Amino acid sequence: MKLLFLSRSNSRDHTAYTHRLSMLQRGLKRLGVETGFYYLGDRTITSHTMIPLYIPVLTRVFRKYDAIHAGGMPCAYVANICKPFHFRKVIYDVHGDRIREVSEESRMKNEKGKLGYFPLAKTLIQGMGATWFSDHYVPVSKPLKKLVMNRGIPENRITLIRNGVDLDIFTPGKKSARGKFIITYAGKFQSYQAIDDFIQAATMIQNSNVRFRVIGFSQEDNSRKEVIRNRLGGRVELIDEAPKDVLVAYLRESDVLVIPRRRSHVTIVALPTKFAEYIAMGKPVIVSDVDETAQFVQEYKCGLVYRNGAKGLKSAIVQMIECSGESLQEMGQNGRQLAEKVFDWNIICYQYYHLLKNKLSL
Repeated sequence: MKLLFLSRSNSRDHTAYTHRLSMLQRGLKRLGVETGFYYLGDRTITSHTMIPLYIPVLTRVFRKYDAIHAGGMPCAYVANICKPFHFRKVIYDVHGDRIREVSEESRMKNEKGKLGYFPLAKTLIQGMGATWFSDHYVPVSKPLKKLVMNRGIPENRITLIRNGVDLDIFTPGKKSARGKFIITYAGKFQSYQAIDDFIQAATMIQNSNVRFRVIGFSQEDNSRKEVIRNRLGGRVELIDEAPKDVLVAYLRESDVLVIPRRRSHVTIVALPTKFAEYIAMGKPVIVSDVDETAQFVQEYKCGLVYRNGAKGLKSAIVQMIECSGESLQEMGQNGRQLAEKVFDWNIICYQYYHLLKNKLSL
């Protein structure tokens, strides 16, 4: 069995999207599958309207494998337009609702007097090529699976393959005795991440024993960092992007980990990678009620779910602060058990291996 992972990015990409492909590849290698990785961003002009120029080159690459794991809509589109020349099975890794995302972006551009129709037209064409001609579909969440089914794909051609966590890296541990109750957010700052809700909630909590921590700033975020510092002063730690081992140490020092996402076309079908990493640390989590993470938290009792933006988040944080140490520990242990049961990359990769070998007969 030979499987090619196809990425739309370049080899310098370190996003959660590329991390998912890399972890699946690593897990399949351990199970004896021969794999390859091809970055379209390294080999082609980034505009996918130019892909037909590369069909001969791509076809020679694709023919070396039994199937192509296409990471996202553009990759599935590329693999499928080359299909008449390579005849390999295409597995469409569905990361989100790209059509709705671009539709919203186009609407906003047109409201500002900018021409936003071309990106939407291109995405619709890619969506048709990716959705109609792929052989199998691997979404990361149940809402995303339902979306694929709503677009006409029968359930027997869809397999849920979640984002996972490396349980050997993200491990529980005792926090250092610092005398502060630490609430931590780690990640990027897109609008749907709702970091503003987190900061507003923090400003409403006047407790000298509570310290807030925000991790993930790049140079482009300096102005945001300054705004947060002005609002919270010495009650907040502002930390730049950090290597994984340093990030794990910061998370381990925390008492509660927060995912304050806002409802949007991006979030309602997503399952953020950080959720699996947070619960694997054995820490209680606070999540907004916008995606499947809320259902996991409620079912496994590994944290709190909030609604109503900053006010709801503030109430959830206060509730966590007032919890006993035993209650916090129990929530953390429940989260770790969930990570071991559902989100272990070893389990997820074996599920994918089973799909490839038995259902797709590769």
